[in-house]
Amino acid sequence: MSPSERAAQYRRQQEEAEAAAAKASEEKKAFLEASAVMRESSPDASAAEREEQNHHILERAQMLADESLPEVKRLNAWINEVKCQAIRDLQKMEKEKKL
Repeated sequence: MSPSERAAQYRRQQEEAEAAAAKASEEKKAFLEASAVMRESSPDASAAEREEQNHHILERAQMLADESLPEVKRLNAWINEVKCQAIRDLQKMEKEKKL
């Protein structure tokens, strides 16, 4: 392949890539515009969604705050110890079966 042919092929590939990017951009723009229209046409739905999202955030914040309590920390540590012990017991049983 000659240098001029390679250059022409490279230009074609660049043009195809630019065309694909432009098409994807147009599709995304159309999708976002349609989403905006849907949100504007149903303000109650978006308010409900915001309320649900706020509720979820508050629940998450409460859970994180609860995890900092000493009693919860102690219970979480105990649960982790029990899990580790169960895994060790299972590994011992598997080892005994292999022998």
